[in-house]
Amino acid sequence: MKNGKLKFIQRKAKNLEKEKLKKLFYSIFFLTATLNLFYNAGRTGQVIFFILLAFFLIYHFKLSFKTIVGFLFISIFSFFLLFNISKIFQKRVYQAQNDIERVLKGDFASSWGGRTMAWFVAKDIFLKYPILGVGVGDIKKDIWKDSEKYGKKNSNFFKHSLPHLHNQFLQILIETGIIGFSFFIFFW
Repeated sequence: MKNGKLKFIQRKAKNLEKEKLKKLFYSIFFLTATLNLFYNAGRTGQVIFFILLAFFLIYHFKLSFKTIVGFLFISIFSFFLLFNISKIFQKRVYQAQNDIERVLKGDFASSWGGRTMAWFVAKDIFLKYPILGVGVGDIKKDIWKDSEKYGKKNSNFFKHSLPHLHNQFLQILIETGIIGFSFFIFFW
């Protein structure tokens, strides 16, 4: 009887030790992946990090006032920590701020501005060809033609720096219209 209890306790201790090692490994992996994410220049990954952080907190702690406050605290703390540690992240934040200010003044000749202009141009094209779209492969000339109404400087930037819409769903919607886009979403 004593032997059985002793073996049971030993197995539990081993399992607990394995769990601690596993948690330590996952924590180190998460920390290094997060640091790597903010040391490279990928904006999408950085935004997704904060979105996934919110989902993680809601999933594990359920949606409550505490969870929301916890998410805000962790997000703000992480943002300021990463902003002060990573010069690349800091540069991206300043660049985003500058680009948004330019877009608000009607100047789309920037990274964020070009993507914003892509949405406006896509809307204009979609309103002209909503059912069948402009046709696969014919989108460039329509994008360039419609971009001209946003000014010569913006149009030239768009033509040379953003030869497509930078959004696969938008691209498919404009090229194939509602019918083709519906098929794409159905089979996706």
